[in-house]
Amino acid sequence: MAVTYIPCAVMLYFGSALRSPFIGFINGSGQSRLNLAIGILDGVISRIGLALLLGITFNWGIKGFWYGNAIAGFVPFLIGGVFFISGKWKVKKLIIN
Repeated sequence: MAVTYIPCAVMLYFGSALRSPFIGFINGSGQSRLNLAIGILDGVISRIGLALLLGITFNWGIKGFWYGNAIAGFVPFLIGGVFFISGKWKVKKLIIN
């Protein structure tokens, strides 16, 4: 069991390490709606979806559920990377009451 858990734990670690800077970057640029969308996508859709896809559809069992959870940790990193490369963070919005 340890042989299959170690690579999964490493993926979980790197997913968590890469997620935090981009979430902070998105919050700092004032894009709260994008942050909410990433939170919902990461917390619900990708984690449950990938876990069910790998665990049930690909018939990996419990190993698929663990790997689905680990792979889903990279979703905020990917979305944040696309947001950074697109340059939309440079646009400032004027809020008028």
